[in-house]
Amino acid sequence: MGTWAEEKFPDLPHTALGHSVGGHALLLGYGGQRLSGIATIATAMVAAREIAPRSERFRVEFGLGVFGRAITRVFGYMPGSRVGLGEDIPAAALYEWTKWLRRPHFFFDDPSFDAEARASRLRTPVLALGTSDDPWATEAFIDALTDRLRLAPVTRRTIAPAELGTEAIGHLGLMRRSVAEAFWPEILDWLETRAAADNR
Repeated sequence: MGTWAEEKFPDLPHTALGHSVGGHALLLGYGGQRLSGIATIATAMVAAREIAPRSERFRVEFGLGVFGRAITRVFGYMPGSRVGLGEDIPAAALYEWTKWLRRPHFFFDDPSFDAEARASRLRTPVLALGTSDDPWATEAFIDALTDRLRLAPVTRRTIAPAELGTEAIGHLGLMRRSVAEAFWPEILDWLETRAAADNR
């Protein structure tokens, strides 16, 4: 999409937003080369063995790592839309993702991925958003990822459910109109400010 936008609108500044794995792609340079700003939501370096509480760790390690891989072999893909993961996941992606979850430094421990070098080259300003009740993308997990963005200016923001007048936000809530629509202007303002600064 980034390359398409660059070709279609070469004279305009470009910004991007990615949730979770979408944010990973952007931070590792897979979203176009001319981005003025990147906003990530619930994008983190997750180590399954450090997830708390223990019940959530079991859900990830067994639910994804064992059951998820088994059901993926049956269906040929992971039916994420049926089990609360948002979207269906291609088999290769599920296998790779669960492999990274077992490593202490996620995809940074995968020598075939070159993630460390990619992250360290990024210079685009980043708004890294998380929520205080997300067990997968905790503040510590998000910081562990953004700390590797050595050249990119990073703005961190953690949103508590009370700020949005709700009891829970979780991993997907900032992408749901019913939960976070009132917060979206803050994200858009940040992206528009980056675009305007790049267009001077």
